[in-house]
Amino acid sequence: MENVIERAVTLTPDGKKCITPDLLPANLRAASEAAPSLDVVELLNRVEWGALLKTLEHNGSLTGLLNHVEWTMTRRAIAEYGGNKSRAAKVLGRTYRWLRKLESEMTDLKPPTPRPTPGS
Repeated sequence: MENVIERAVTLTPDGKKCITPDLLPANLRAASEAAPSLDVVELLNRVEWGALLKTLEHNGSLTGLLNHVEWTMTRRAIAEYGGNKSRAAKVLGRTYRWLRKLESEMTDLKPPTPRPTPGS
């Protein structure tokens, strides 16, 4: 899913603020058109446990995953407000200083090393 989203973002024309179904693979288009708008918590409740575990392993820990989600939402807010970081921080209930610190930490951070699985 991460690769699909990255591909769609890459293919999104300049000036466009959202990914449209035409940028998604055909097998996801029908599902995206019929998908109801969900609260994030409701969406997480619908994700299979195995997929959540795989995501946790990829991010190293729950803390790593939460940091990744925080950074993803922050980048999304910045994009939604046309690069205006002060406005994005305000919408997120944070300060501009906090956003810049997070940005610095996340861009300096190396990708997480997956934790070894039992038996490997």
